[in-house]
Amino acid sequence: MGWIRWLLNLFKKKPATVEWAQQGSVHKNGDRFVGRPTQRSLELWRRGTPAASIIVRSTVTEAVRAVRIDDELDVAFDGQWWQVSRHGEAAGRLSWHPNDEQRDNWMDVPLRYPRAGRLVVERLLVNREGETINVSGYVRPS
Repeated sequence: MGWIRWLLNLFKKKPATVEWAQQGSVHKNGDRFVGRPTQRSLELWRRGTPAASIIVRSTVTEAVRAVRIDDELDVAFDGQWWQVSRHGEAAGRLSWHPNDEQRDNWMDVPLRYPRAGRLVVERLLVNREGETINVSGYVRPS
């Protein structure tokens, strides 16, 4: 009987914390980032693929729980914010703001966010239980 349980456990989806290394330190509430080290912001801008540091916490939906490293989420500007969705289901919005494009830029590249693209997930923010509660990565314009 024990071998059946062992066999069934082989096919269970592992939590994100098992599959990827922790990035940075554990937050006071037990949350932590796992995944690949993020690329330097300036390099991403030069490539035309701006960093998406995190989805605004108050806008995160249940759709985020199923996201994994290397998933690609849709990003679209709705006239005010950049909305993120997964398979047509809202996942939240990016912290990007249109006014950021008007600010003085310390980089030698123009600061222009793509109006549509794909968020390539490089890191997951997971809670103590290993459940995905937020994502970060970079946006590849479409």
